[in-house]
Amino acid sequence: MSECNPRDLARCIDHTLLRPDADERSLHTHCRQAVRWNFYAVCIAPCHVEAAAAALAGTDIRVCTVIGFPLGSTFPAVKANEAVLSVEAGARELDVMINLSRLKSRKYGEIEREIAGITQTLPPDRLVKVILETGLLDDDEIRTGCRIAETAGARFVKTSSGFTAIGATLQAVRIMAETVGGRLGIKAAGGISDTAAAFAFLDAGATRIGSSRSLDLIGVRETE
Repeated sequence: MSECNPRDLARCIDHTLLRPDADERSLHTHCRQAVRWNFYAVCIAPCHVEAAAAALAGTDIRVCTVIGFPLGSTFPAVKANEAVLSVEAGARELDVMINLSRLKSRKYGEIEREIAGITQTLPPDRLVKVILETGLLDDDEIRTGCRIAETAGARFVKTSSGFTAIGATLQAVRIMAETVGGRLGIKAAGGISDTAAAFAFLDAGATRIGSSRSLDLIGVRETE
């Protein structure tokens, strides 16, 4: 898990750029912001991993990408291959979308095998976060998703993709913290847009924040 010190909020944040229309200019601006303001990681689409890794070479800013995003309903082998290719391109952290259909259908063994097929294939220094999409789950399903992620070898659970109507909630983070807090990291993401909200999620048990509005969270304004 990352050592998140709320006194240095930027080091708790994955600076996120997952807009489908994000171009190379946006990516380089994003990486420059990450270095300037010392965010923990940039979270970008797989197609941008190689360029982000090059832009951030020589810094301690991590490259994070998303796998099976944003629906999670593709074949397990496709997710596993995407994860391997992303690591080869320079990703150090992978936010893997859980298969919600399987979770809702209570096919827990299939989900565990899918996630384990990723965690067991990657180098041990690569960190896997499982995105639960908590806004579409009830409390028991959130707990179940957390336990499956832990058993399968993930090191974080994450609330949301940011692509559904309900993003991170304090209640969901509290449930996640009660279930795996202290053993797994917890990333709150989805609709977190100001400093007060960021600290509220950290107080609820989050150990990392994901946001496309990272500059707002740390209270700065920047022009290119």
